[in-house]
Amino acid sequence: MTDPIANLAIVLVRPQLAQNVGMTARAMANCGVVDLRLVTPRFAWHDRQAQAEAQSSAGRNSKIAHKVLNQAQVFSDLPSALADLQRVWATSARTRDVAVPQMDLQEAMAEVVLAQEKNLRTGILFGPERTGLDNDEMVFAEARVFIPLAEGATSLNLAQAVLLTCWEWLQAQHAAEAIPHATPATERSRSAGRRESPARREVLDGFLTRLETELIAADYYPPTETAETMRRNLRAFFARSHATAQEIQSLEGMLRALAARRALRSKKTD
Repeated sequence: MTDPIANLAIVLVRPQLAQNVGMTARAMANCGVVDLRLVTPRFAWHDRQAQAEAQSSAGRNSKIAHKVLNQAQVFSDLPSALADLQRVWATSARTRDVAVPQMDLQEAMAEVVLAQEKNLRTGILFGPERTGLDNDEMVFAEARVFIPLAEGATSLNLAQAVLLTCWEWLQAQHAAEAIPHATPATERSRSAGRRESPARREVLDGFLTRLETELIAADYYPPTETAETMRRNLRAFFARSHATAQEIQSLEGMLRALAARRALRSKKTD
């Protein structure tokens, strides 16, 4: 099995308090996860006071938690934070008005481990403490992950949610390691039918940006609020498609051909 630590990113979107980031780092350290990414935190992350609050919340004696904080990366937007990832899941206690499949935490973490066994870079999104991820952020994930809790009491502190998620991932990791390794013949059979790895998110996002540009130029979207729903559904579809880089390249070629044909027709009518 490949090293899972190098292939699991915890992405906090718009975290509100430095203390919660520190406690999240401690939760990650408890489970051996070290890749922490912050997207537009609502405090000055590089400010000394914010760093001190985070370090204090991480625990004075937790060297791994402090390492997590010191290596944390800060991004100005979500696509940048996900650029190198190939599979992404989003956590939310609330159902969202967006076409994203739902799965419970145990099922999702089993999928994460399976993806890591294929050496795919994976990430798990967590929204801001008060509201969670919004619809536009949710569509970057292939599934919405929920933690089964008592009815009417599904809200968790950010660090609690990260701890439960990382712990469940750790259990899925142990379960996978307990399964006997495949025989060489079985492994060859699996490899023969194995699909190319999903494209990195920066490749997919670049294509989707160009696709939306072409659709707007073709007056595909209606001039109503429905257009936003259509855009989200389109992104959600591709997020769960696991399209490979070669497939994206083929789709890019189709876009170029359609754009060239439209330009030719426009020139003839002029």
